[in-house]
Amino acid sequence: ILGPAEGGGAPSFDTTVTEYFGEANISPTVAASLSLVGTAMKVVMLAGTFASEVTVKISVKAFSGGSVQGGGTVASQVLTFFFDQPAVKAILLSIDPSSRRRQAGTDLFTHWLNKKTNEWTIVCGEKEVDPSTGAISTVIPTNVLNSPDLNPSSGCAAALADDCEGDGGQFALFRLPSDACTASETVTGGGGLS
Repeated sequence: ILGPAEGGGAPSFDTTVTEYFGEANISPTVAASLSLVGTAMKVVMLAGTFASEVTVKISVKAFSGGSVQGGGTVASQVLTFFFDQPAVKAILLSIDPSSRRRQAGTDLFTHWLNKKTNEWTIVCGEKEVDPSTGAISTVIPTNVLNSPDLNPSSGCAAALADDCEGDGGQFALFRLPSDACTASETVTGGGGLS
């Protein structure tokens, strides 16, 4: 809710998180959570994540391929997040794993699909596990959200011709060795939620 700040002057931001399901138009002054009914799949956006009103959508589909940096095996469905404005702040993305079973020496890591190369790229940085649902929540920095390879409308790898319409960036969990982020030469991270 936009209004004068205490003492007049600059606008203030509402600090409560408004919940939406599937698709929404969100004001830049509103903190919002966008989820899918019946799942722990969710995107949380702080007030000011986008500079102007934004249309956001999430959906889920089965994993359909692509190579994975560092190997690994897919451990979730694919969450597609669409937004029609550049991101100014990071988001928090939560994905349900296919199984809550742990394997010694491994961990689950969120990856984003580079649609130009059809390669899943690890997101290293802040993450946590929800003890009740098992969902992995990961901070997705603006350098990923604003990458021209996340959600292009042309120039995609041949295998992604049907996913090359600017209809959203794709994210999934992969099981990798526990030290995948420290061993990775391409660390995509930095810029937590603030």
